[in-house]
Amino acid sequence: MGSTWKSKVGVGFLLVVVAVGGVGFWKYDQVSSWYQAWRLRSATPEMHNTYAARLEQMGLAGTEALSRMFTLQDETACQNAEQVMTRVLQAWTAKDSRFDMALQQLADQAAGFSVQGQAACLQMLKTLFANNEPTQSASQLILAMLSQPQNSPEARLAVFDLMVAMLASETPAESLQRQAKTWVVAGLRDDSVAVRLAAIRLAVSPGLQLHENLVPLVAVGTTDAAPEVRQLVLLALGEHERLLSTDDLCRFLSDSQEAVRLTAERALKVRGLGQGQIQLAKRMHDSNPMARAEVPGLVLISPDIDLYLWMERLCSDPSPAVRAATARAMAQTKDERLDTLMKKLMDDDRDPTVQQISRFYGASK
Repeated sequence: MGSTWKSKVGVGFLLVVVAVGGVGFWKYDQVSSWYQAWRLRSATPEMHNTYAARLEQMGLAGTEALSRMFTLQDETACQNAEQVMTRVLQAWTAKDSRFDMALQQLADQAAGFSVQGQAACLQMLKTLFANNEPTQSASQLILAMLSQPQNSPEARLAVFDLMVAMLASETPAESLQRQAKTWVVAGLRDDSVAVRLAAIRLAVSPGLQLHENLVPLVAVGTTDAAPEVRQLVLLALGEHERLLSTDDLCRFLSDSQEAVRLTAERALKVRGLGQGQIQLAKRMHDSNPMARAEVPGLVLISPDIDLYLWMERLCSDPSPAVRAATARAMAQTKDERLDTLMKKLMDDDRDPTVQQISRFYGASK
């Protein structure tokens, strides 16, 4: 009886060993890839090629293990996963069915990616598709990535850089364009200057052409506080007079930052303004009313400018001294087009003194 019981126990134990061994053999790739991914977490860059070769041989089990690494809140581990996954996918190329299947693995894991994982995965996608049209699986992964909250400026920057690269193709996907427009709107309001700059670059990319979204960044009352942002917007809108009038562009000739002033000056030259006109415009937008009060007299002696347009702007100057100086200058010319401007100063100016001075010069005209 005892020997029979022992025999049964022995057979049972043997069956368990065989079963465990069978499962272990069946799951060998999964277990081995998990182990390799675990070791990869702290690997040095010199070992990336070695791990890429090992995990590439394990096929989709290897890329599955790499995909899970993007959920780790460990920047080194995520960057290592990005480097090795990039090498594996480059070895397969988009013609290999495993390429898209690996990207689908990433898309399935995207909701659980850490901030570090999001940034690393986006960098991998940028490397893979910077010069190529994304595959359908790649587009799905991109959209899955972009639908996740980006909790750091670095991750948001990676999104915009990736978007610019993706939209550089001749026929970007409509779904990607719609997502890019949403990110432009959000990015232009971002607290990070770097992110706002990236959003501007995305807005003016050939695949979007959202120049009109940039106008508030240089509009009166909503002008962006960062000089880098103002400068980039002026570069983007310099040739779009419909969106940024020459008069509004001239405001930036008196910007607090030299780089912005020089950019505005170059944009005005592109629009056909001569150096003399630019100097007049610069003085007309000077913050000192006394400097602006000299402009009407200078306009009279400046060739090749539209006298009426300049005087019309000067008649709307917020300073009474400038409007009074404009009335005095208009009285010195016989241009009948200016009579309506003089009459408006005489009858409708909000400052009684300006009205009185205008009537005096108007009567002597």
